[in-house]
Amino acid sequence: MRTGWALLAGPLLTGLLLATPAVAGMKAVYDGESEPRRLEIEIADNGDFRVGAPDAPQYALQVGQTFYLVQPGPDGATEVVRVDDLAAALGKEMPPLFATLFSEAARAQPAAPPKVVKGGTRTVAGFSGQVYKITMGGSQPETAEFVMSRAPELEPVGKAIGLFMESTMLLAAPLLGHMATEMVKEMRGVFSLGTPLEAVGRFRLLSAGAADVPAARVALPAEPLSLEEIIKRTAPAPQAQ
Repeated sequence: MRTGWALLAGPLLTGLLLATPAVAGMKAVYDGESEPRRLEIEIADNGDFRVGAPDAPQYALQVGQTFYLVQPGPDGATEVVRVDDLAAALGKEMPPLFATLFSEAARAQPAAPPKVVKGGTRTVAGFSGQVYKITMGGSQPETAEFVMSRAPELEPVGKAIGLFMESTMLLAAPLLGHMATEMVKEMRGVFSLGTPLEAVGRFRLLSAGAADVPAARVALPAEPLSLEEIIKRTAPAPQAQ
């Protein structure tokens, strides 16, 4: 049984608000039942954003139109990876569709939502949302109650969560195999309903509002690894003779 953030993101998961000229930036905070229990999304006034657990060395960044993962490398130094490059590298060992699944064109394609049953409305953290019973999981379906918002000011929140969750599933792809492709499609279907305010008993928006986001918070801490280096690191280890 998948629980917590994992209900949407497979065995792993996770939030931002539209910056306006009147403030330096904005911040949204989610609380979950599984790791990371607290997820923070910070958006600068230029639209770049950062997603991660408070003070964690691993986090995600969108700078311009490019999404990155940041984490300590094998020697402890900070490493930066373009998500599209990681998808291309992993795609060499996955079905052909996987290699293009994380492209900008694929993300722009409308996704049909999973099986949904519409309920009433509910307010979460001051935002009104539509309640849905959503069934996911293919051969082992699970149904959970979600509260989804169509508020325009929360659209960047949905974008940030969606990209973060995609990167989580991407990292799990070597273990998930072909299921990763289906899970990404399914998740995009859920997000076609709006920005998640709550998955009952699993995660919930705590707050979203204006905040000071210094430029350094959304700056790349190092040069991204080359695609060639990523391919070297993700290639299967040679079999012993």
